[in-house]
Order: sequence, then structure tokens, then C-alpha cells
Amino acid sequence: MWFEDGEMHYNKSGNNDAYKLEFSKNKTINDIKADTISINSILSTHKLNYIDYVKMDVEGAEYDIFQRNTEWLKSVQQLKIEVHHGEDVFNFIQNILIANGFETVKDTHHWSTIIAYKHQ
Repeated sequence: MWFEDGEMHYNKSGNNDAYKLEFSKNKTINDIKADTISINSILSTHKLNYIDYVKMDVEGAEYDIFQRNTEWLKSVQQLKIEVHHGEDVFNFIQNILIANGFETVKDTHHWSTIIAYKHQ
């Protein structure tokens, strides 16, 4: 999942059991290429106009996903998002969600997770 369709390049972390995705225009020989698809494209391809719940754990890509092309938020009723870049990104995403009609709370079981929902 990404903010647009296409491809991205990222560096595999040194930790074999975890990855952190950070988009960079500076490609290196060690980069891994991955095809990308936006949530907007998923909605369009499958002719969806309503999503009950989105669970997002995208290993650091959440900041990029919420920077642009967030029209898909209009179709979503609830989200749970794990944020990997600290309090500034947590607040940035939380503000985007609030601006799109969500109420948000910090998950009490995981310090970097936002729970968001719209009232029916």
C-alpha cells in the first residue's frame, strides 16, 4: 500500500525480523524494488465505496501514505494505525484523521498506535 501506484525502492534493515520502509529518491545498489498500489486504486478496482475497518502496519510508510491522495479516508469508518516515526508523525496523522471526520484515541496497549472512528 502506498500513496500512488507504481514502484518504490527501499533498503532492507539490518534486522532480519523487522523492516522499516522509508521512501528515498536516492537509489542504491542494495535497494529492494517493490510494486505499489494506492488505497484509492484498490477502492476503484473493486468498485468499493465503503470500508468498515482498516488495520495499517506498514513499517514506516504511514507518513508518506497520509501526506497526499487521502481521498480514501471518506470511505473508511474505522482505522487502527501503528506509527513508526515518533510523536511528530503520530500527531500529523492524528490531525489528518480529525480533519477527515474521525475521532481518535491513542491505543493504551501500544504506545504508537492510533485508533480512529467515525460516528454513525
